[in-house]
Amino acid sequence: MNNPMAIRVRDTFRDSVRELKNTRSLAIAAMLLALQIVIRQYVTVNIGGSLRVGFDYLALAVSGALFGPFVAMMAGALSDILAYFLGGATATGAYFPGFTVTALLSGLTYGYAFYKRDVKLLHIIIARLIVTVLLNLGLNTFWLYLMQGNAVWVNIPMRALTNAVTFAISVVLMLPFIRNVRRFLVRVPRR
Repeated sequence: MNNPMAIRVRDTFRDSVRELKNTRSLAIAAMLLALQIVIRQYVTVNIGGSLRVGFDYLALAVSGALFGPFVAMMAGALSDILAYFLGGATATGAYFPGFTVTALLSGLTYGYAFYKRDVKLLHIIIARLIVTVLLNLGLNTFWLYLMQGNAVWVNIPMRALTNAVTFAISVVLMLPFIRNVRRFLVRVPRR
């Protein structure tokens, strides 16, 4: 007996992998990756230490909506690695692979939440809650603990406040952003 949820997860992932065989999809995914890196480098407010407010998640969410979890996972991981090497250690601190894992899991979350769906506000709220609470506040705090030890606990209240503000802003921005990019790409002729 097959579990319908497991079949949907498997089929969604398989379809996402197939997106990379399409030249148009690959080119758009690469442009979204570049956009994500540019946003991360130039449209991010560094509050201090490991705290930052950015909007690069918008490009990652669109990657997930257009191309699914596999492509969004790759985009998340690649953007973290490339942003580090392009921005240098002075902008982001030392490279730590745990943050790449978080970026990869964020792409996975957006891919499963938005791919081949008419994205609704509820989908966005659930996906952003997972990313904000489990990944940003949970997993990233663990990575910071591994790097800094007990000193990380001092930043928890500020990290929670920063993530709460970012959550509210992201829920407002994400739905029109995803819908407008999808509408635009429908109008772009295929060759």
